[in-house]
Amino acid sequence: MPSQIVPPPDVPYFDRVVRGEISGASVVHKFGRNPTTASGTWETVWTVSSLYTFQTAASAVEAFSGSGNDSAGGTGAQKIMVEGLDETWAAASEEITMAGVSASTATTTTFIRIFRAYVTDVGTYQGGNAGTITIRDSGAGATRAQIPIDGANRLGQTQMAMYTVPLGKQAFIRHVVVTVESTKAADFALFQRRNADDATTPFTGKRLIAYMDGVTEAFYFNDVDGPFGPYPAKTDLWFEVKASAVNTEVTADFELLVIDA
Repeated sequence: MPSQIVPPPDVPYFDRVVRGEISGASVVHKFGRNPTTASGTWETVWTVSSLYTFQTAASAVEAFSGSGNDSAGGTGAQKIMVEGLDETWAAASEEITMAGVSASTATTTTFIRIFRAYVTDVGTYQGGNAGTITIRDSGAGATRAQIPIDGANRLGQTQMAMYTVPLGKQAFIRHVVVTVESTKAADFALFQRRNADDATTPFTGKRLIAYMDGVTEAFYFNDVDGPFGPYPAKTDLWFEVKASAVNTEVTADFELLVIDA
């Protein structure tokens, strides 16, 4: 048998997490894009270009596409994976079989949060979703996520700059990157809201973590002096943006260290 590979003692803790050597710890990379902002109005950094509405009750979800090719046996996306938190706020995921422009069968999982979805099975080698895929509450309810296309480019993945810390976990924000298309400017706000399961008044208010004023092109934050946090379970984390011009293309990325509480 080959000998076990033991990293040198000076390997940073985060690098060992990435290697899967630290039990109960993982890295989560969240990234979002808003390609069609309004001017002077706050919006969430996600591809729907609006303020995101966080759910107060869990619901099964369904998916549909703008293209009939996104279906079982079709040339586009045949199945997608939805990731988030279930009604107990524990991490959950479920695969959905697409039905083209019609709504899919509803999930058996009831999601209180969705923060990622991506294409798993396709009908064309190196293909992706043929149309924009919308994930919504079952019964033609509120939109929870979107897998976009960019012209003929099939992206195959949501772009949502938001995350909610699962039950039994706590999170630290390690890196932040925001970008704005050239010659334009935007303000970015990174928010937290703890006790997201508090669904009766008085509610726990949202709080600013960081404000990036008048960003042009790019702004970076690295945890040289330590990360933001910790953020306990059931904390919503998300980016909002206010652009100086209509249809400003912006992105926001953040990386989290998620560990057992």
